[in-house]
Amino acid sequence: MSIAIANIETLSEVETSNKTKYLLIALAVACVVFSSIALAAGGGTEWQAVYTTFDGWLKGIPGKTISLLAFGYSVYNITQQNFTMAAGAFLGAVLMVNAGAVLDLIFTAGIPGL
Repeated sequence: MSIAIANIETLSEVETSNKTKYLLIALAVACVVFSSIALAAGGGTEWQAVYTTFDGWLKGIPGKTISLLAFGYSVYNITQQNFTMAAGAFLGAVLMVNAGAVLDLIFTAGIPGL
């Protein structure tokens, strides 16, 4: 028994509706209009308190504790022959160790050349 994945004869007859075309045009216009707001993200200090709090959590004792627990959980999953969960827990531990650098990268991101 065979299952046809695609009917090649009818592929050329597919048309995009006007509603979809208008949605894509509106999305493109919104991206152009709001792109200047993204460039101005690095100038304000409104989020500095939130950033400092999260940075302290991630680089301090809570972040290291969560990272250590995730690494321990990954070792436990290896002993239970659950390698998918072990890989996920290990990647979570690596993410928590590097979360401070990732947070710095997100808050200082910009468009090169502008």
